Amino acid sequence: MQRFSATDKFVKVPVKGEIRLDQFLKWSNISATGGQSKILVMTGEVKVNGEVETRRGRLLQEGDTIQFKETEYFVFYPGGEC
Repeated sequence: MQRFSATDKFVKVPVKGEIRLDQFLKWSNISATGGQSKILVMTGEVKVNGEVETRRGRLLQEGDTIQFKETEYFVFYPGGEC
């Protein structure tokens, strides 16, 4: 289990079911375009569950964490699984 300090930025992002990493980056406003998402992932600037992820089509599920720069984003399904 990952631990978060009081100085870490942590954002919960609600999604409806599985979502691809590149879609998540746009949905959570990390990137403005699909092209920008592609570049961020392919250059290794994004981590999923603590590991660098270079597959923009990686399917994310509830409970996954995405890290970009100093912020971690937590994927969750509002009201439970859809």
